[in-house]
Amino acid sequence: MASTEPQALSPADAAALTGLSIEVGWNQTADDWRVILERGAGEGIFAADGRPIASACEVPLTPRSRWVCMVLVTTAARRQGLASRLMGRRIAAIEAAGQVPGLDATELGRPVYERLGFRPLFALSRLGAEQPHWPMLPGDVALRPLTAEDVPAVAAYDADATGCDRAFLLAHLRARRPEAAWLAERGGRIAGFVLSRDGVRGFGIGPVVADDDATAAALAAAAGRATPGPTIIDVPDAKAAFAAGLTAAGFARLRGFTRMVKGADPALGRTERLYALAGPEFG
Repeated sequence: MASTEPQALSPADAAALTGLSIEVGWNQTADDWRVILERGAGEGIFAADGRPIASACEVPLTPRSRWVCMVLVTTAARRQGLASRLMGRRIAAIEAAGQVPGLDATELGRPVYERLGFRPLFALSRLGAEQPHWPMLPGDVALRPLTAEDVPAVAAYDADATGCDRAFLLAHLRARRPEAAWLAERGGRIAGFVLSRDGVRGFGIGPVVADDDATAAALAAAAGRATPGPTIIDVPDAKAAFAAGLTAAGFARLRGFTRMVKGADPALGRTERLYALAGPEFG
C-alpha cells in the first residue's frame, strides 16, 4: 500500500520519475527531471514498491518568482487529491519564502488554478510537426553556433529581454544539444538566440529570444535543421507572424496553455522579445 506522506525528491529520482511524464504523453527525459531537481525542489508520493505515483516541483525563474511544474499523478492513483495536496504545498512554500508562484496551465487546468488565485498573463500554443521543412531565410543578421563561452552574455541578454534569471538552464541546454544552439548577431551585439533539447517524443525548440520576427524565424530554422524529425515549439499567441512562418514550415497547433501567476511579478508578462518558451516545465 502506498504511503500518502510527501517525500522530498532528489536528482537521484529522475529516472524513476520519467514514468510519470511518459504515462501522460509528455516529452520530458530524465535529464529534464534531473536539472529541475538539481536547481529547484520537489516532493513526491511513492508506492510501497518505491515507484513514484505523484509529483510536484518548482524551479527558479526570476529573482521574484519560482515556477511550479511537473504536477503529475499516475492513472491508478488519481481522484485521491494527491496532485492538489502536493501543488498546495509547493505554492505555500514559495509564498512563505516571499516569492511569487507562476505556471503554464493547460486548457483543462486553467479553471483549477484560477480557483487557487492564479490570474492569466498571456496565452500560448504548442505547435508540432512530424517532418518540418525549414526554409533558408535571408536577412541582415549573422548566425553562428552558440558556444559555452557565450553563455554569460546570452544570459544577460535573456535577463534584459524576459526578466528571467536562468543562466543555469541556458548552460544546460547548450551543453545538451550544442548542434542546435545558435546565436544571432547584428552590428557586433547579440540580436537573439535559440536553444533546444531532445525529448522522449520529439525534438523541442526553445527558448527563442530575439529582437524581431525575422531573427527569431532564422534562429528557429537553424535549430530545426540541426535535428530533423518530430519537433515541438511553444509560442506566445501574440507572436502571430512567427507562428505563421512555422505553419508554412509544416507545424500545426497541438494544444494551448495559459501563463498564470499568483501575485505580482512584472517580468512574467514580458513577451516583446520572447518567441518560444523553454517549455512549460521551465517557463
